[in-house]
Amino acid sequence: MRLLYLYPWPVEESLRKYSAGSIASDRLYGLIELRKRGFSVDCATMHTNGPFKKWIGRINRMFGLNIVNPKTLLKLLPYDTIIVKDGYSTLMTLACFLVRKRIVYVDALFRIPQNPLRKFLCYINIRLASGTVVYSKTQMKIWAQLFTVPSRRLKVMPYCMDVSFYAANASHPYAAKPYILSVGRDIGRDYPTLTEAVKGLDIHVKIVSLRHLLGDNDACGANVELLEYIPDEILFKLYREAVLVVLPLKKWATQYPSGIRGLFEALHFGKCVIASRSPVLEEYFRNGDGVVYVAPENGAELRKAIQRLLDNPGDRSRLENRAAGIIQKKYNMDVFADRLGRYLQSLAE
Repeated sequence: MRLLYLYPWPVEESLRKYSAGSIASDRLYGLIELRKRGFSVDCATMHTNGPFKKWIGRINRMFGLNIVNPKTLLKLLPYDTIIVKDGYSTLMTLACFLVRKRIVYVDALFRIPQNPLRKFLCYINIRLASGTVVYSKTQMKIWAQLFTVPSRRLKVMPYCMDVSFYAANASHPYAAKPYILSVGRDIGRDYPTLTEAVKGLDIHVKIVSLRHLLGDNDACGANVELLEYIPDEILFKLYREAVLVVLPLKKWATQYPSGIRGLFEALHFGKCVIASRSPVLEEYFRNGDGVVYVAPENGAELRKAIQRLLDNPGDRSRLENRAAGIIQKKYNMDVFADRLGRYLQSLAE
């Protein structure tokens, strides 16, 4: 069985970074681990970088078509199964259907579409694709009911990370000047609630995100600092030295795995996390297993949780120690690769 991984970003750069040891294998979503298991796996970039890139990107955002580089379609022929990372591409799905290739999407489901065209295209892709790998039972149930498709069209596999990579970046003591860290560029992040909750607190807050996600920047307190574009080594240092990590989510973002990577990264670095209550995240870590959950979009409850953990370092330490064993046992990339490999073989059979 020959596999082709397709990514929405320049995958060659990611492979170079992985070879250099600067990024974890989970950034390639199973490619490295499947190769180690003897699968014949190639990879390519889906999208064009030519003169029409800007217009194609605009069309994709408006209608959710996810148009791919025509040259990519020609690459399908030698392969048995195509694995696509990220959103559905109707053109790719139809091409695979016509030439009788299996196509599996990994992490393609995000916010439930409101636009009728987007909703129809999602339905077509779920029906025609060989399968869609999702990270949550909650997510699977919501989408299966919404589109009245059998749940077997959506395969649940827990999100996992490269444990050995993060173990090599052991936690350091807190910074001389304590600070809270919040990380994520997902549109489901609720930074306005966070910035409101920390106003007047005697603690610095560092947010690694995009400026427009903070809402009204003038409303942010003097103790809030935005860091937009930083290299991974700086991000890792921020994690290591933070006193705790906050993961604020909007209510609608609790229907899909918004914040899952930020949660895992923080727990990998041995940090206590305050997160908006999400049935998806609670499938992975219960309240008290390294995480304290608060109601989404509730600034008063968030502020109270932050103040309590800042005032009680012993509570933080107990929470931090609970998560490490869970990650090692259940959410290692080897677990993900084993399940993905078995799933791809079952589709072939």
